[in-house]
Amino acid sequence: MALLLKQRGDEVKITEEVVQAAAGNWDSGKEVMTLLLEQRGDEVKITEKVVRAAACNPGGEGALQFLLERNPALPITEEVVRAAACNPRGKDAVELLLNFHSCISISEDAIALIDEDEVWTGVLESPPFCFYDAMLMKEAREGVLRNLKETKSFLKAKTVGAKESNVR
Repeated sequence: MALLLKQRGDEVKITEEVVQAAAGNWDSGKEVMTLLLEQRGDEVKITEKVVRAAACNPGGEGALQFLLERNPALPITEEVVRAAACNPRGKDAVELLLNFHSCISISEDAIALIDEDEVWTGVLESPPFCFYDAMLMKEAREGVLRNLKETKSFLKAKTVGAKESNVR
């Protein structure tokens, strides 16, 4: 990306899709986001779709944390929390969101909608998982589904805890 911006910077348009792809870059999302913001910050718009891309990126905890640290006022919607929960490392991503926005509210219905198949399909499409053989995939699926169960339990506990503190 750095070379592209250096050699063809005038020709490269920084669209929402480009920023989403940077935030969702599995290997170096934080670095690509940093580069875009340093070199073309006036053109980079951090939208909800960009935050969702960072939140559901299995290797993107760095990108998500970077975005939150850069702008703690980013809108964290129920869709962003669902995207984080669908991350194979969902509990970590959700905890990161809650560390920045302790007042996040997600309904029990939204938690129930976080679907195993949706999560697993996302995993299958992302490297390195898409290159694994059947045995590794079985182990990977078990780990992802175990993490999803922990994430949903964590979200339910936070939701119940938030309701109880609002009642008092």
